Amino acid sequence: MIGHPKTLDSTSLVKHVDFAWIIRFCLLFAGLYYFNIAYIGIVDPKNFYVPFLDEHFNYISWFSTSIVTASRIIAQGFGVNAHVSDGYKLMVDDYTSVTLSYTCAGFGIVSFWLAFINAHRLSLKQRLAWSVTGIVAIWFINSWRVALLLVALHNDWAVNSFINHHDLFNLVAYAIVCALIVLFYKKIRP
Repeated sequence: MIGHPKTLDSTSLVKHVDFAWIIRFCLLFAGLYYFNIAYIGIVDPKNFYVPFLDEHFNYISWFSTSIVTASRIIAQGFGVNAHVSDGYKLMVDDYTSVTLSYTCAGFGIVSFWLAFINAHRLSLKQRLAWSVTGIVAIWFINSWRVALLLVALHNDWAVNSFINHHDLFNLVAYAIVCALIVLFYKKIRP
């Protein structure tokens, strides 16, 4: 006789799912994601502008400019003599360029990573170390994406008709974040 399949009742589901973590994660992610969107508006003179924050605490600009600057160095490693224009534009000979918009800087995936890490009950030192690790990984692959896009444009590489660079970046970035999540759980669980 074949046995009956086990059924999952609500009490066993509660034992295996950390609903408190899910709620913390969702609240942190939404908070960080929408805070970044609001902050982008606050430091943009075309919106509700706060000059003091733009001049002294514009982490949006710092992050984006650092990606473009690193991309310039990477592109030069490929023999493309690029320079940064207006802080967000990487140019070659003033005709081939890549502009890093706020939507391409990776703040959404950074928000996801920070919410994931900080929803766990870890020490401040652990949360800080894992947060920085994820942000640096996302920054690194974004820098390579911008550089390779400029190199491709400059060298007239064929355009991929199956996936655009933004979707490809998201795919690679989330794959790396998934790998970091696996590494994270291997390190924090005995």
